[in-house]
Amino acid sequence: MSAKDNRIRILAVGQLPVEAGGNYTTGMGKVMLELSGQSYPGADYATLALNASDCKVSGNSRLGYVLPVGRLITEALLHPVRLVREIADYRRYLDYSPWRALFYRLNIDRAIARTSATCVHLHSIDHVLPFSHAARVRSIGSVLTCHGIFGVGDSGRRRDMYVESMRRVDEVTGLTEEIDRRFAQFGVDADRRHIIPNGVDTDKYHYDPQTRATVREELGISDKRTVFLTVGSLQQRKGQYDFMRLLKESGLDFEYWLLGDGPDRQKIREWADANGIGDRIRMTGYTAGHDLYRYYSAADIYAHVSYAEGQALSEIEARATGLRILVNSDVAHTLPAQEAGSPYCRVIEMQRGGIWNEELLEWIRIPQTDRVTDGTLDWQNIADMYHDIYIKIAR
Repeated sequence: MSAKDNRIRILAVGQLPVEAGGNYTTGMGKVMLELSGQSYPGADYATLALNASDCKVSGNSRLGYVLPVGRLITEALLHPVRLVREIADYRRYLDYSPWRALFYRLNIDRAIARTSATCVHLHSIDHVLPFSHAARVRSIGSVLTCHGIFGVGDSGRRRDMYVESMRRVDEVTGLTEEIDRRFAQFGVDADRRHIIPNGVDTDKYHYDPQTRATVREELGISDKRTVFLTVGSLQQRKGQYDFMRLLKESGLDFEYWLLGDGPDRQKIREWADANGIGDRIRMTGYTAGHDLYRYYSAADIYAHVSYAEGQALSEIEARATGLRILVNSDVAHTLPAQEAGSPYCRVIEMQRGGIWNEELLEWIRIPQTDRVTDGTLDWQNIADMYHDIYIKIAR
């Protein structure tokens, strides 16, 4: 047997962002793109983007979807009973069209054949049942990553779909302890569950003290002024408007920087101006990723003040630059597990108001003299965690 025959062949199935050929961008797509660029010793890593046509993705290790009309006709002629049963399975569990599920399965089959995959990493619960009907499924290891679990109660069709899907893969991973608890509720045994958070490119997101000094000098911000920062769409769910109103009551010498744009922009500006803090609220609009480290470096506290999230990449980017994190209790469960009791993190209950107790104010005011880049969640470290699972289940 050749050395190549001994290699693990990983196929990641999900989405890719626009810059990699996808027709839309999501956090999941960015994660899959980052993971595809890491090192996997003894393994070949390929991606199948089901939101990108095959002609638009670039590179030998990236595949997109095709319209498999010929393959569908062949299967309908040669295996009509099996195809009917497959469609019935999709109708039983899925809350989207069974024909879309069949489209996914035919493209997964094609990608497995093209890459000779020995392990498939599924990045969406929607792709599990289609994968379970793949031609070579019994000879391939499988892992599912849930980037978030939404719209699932204690009963109902969607919960049944989650339970059944997790039964059909070898291992499941979630970003947080909260997601892991949901896995347990879905009946997934402890030895098949893993917590693997999202990561960060620490070459791009790092702490630069010289940049910090330069940016603050250019903006006329003294070392004594506390700069809070939030990155993301300006909308009610993200909490920027409510947090700004709380900041006005804090008694702190502050500025609040908002990187991003959205429907709440005008409301934030009008309220800030009407209440005498217009000069303390800076809204930059869209900021390119390669420039974000400058703002992270210059700020003092990252305000993760959303009311609902999966796991925000911006919060992880901020922590990589050594920023302390102030997190709304509604989304505290989305933090990486090691952040829960960290001295660099504090939880506030925004919906209750009155958050500014003396302990919190003292924590905010103390200068952070030991700030450095935190490489704990570098993407390569995250890839290493997945690689251990690939080795465990590769067939």
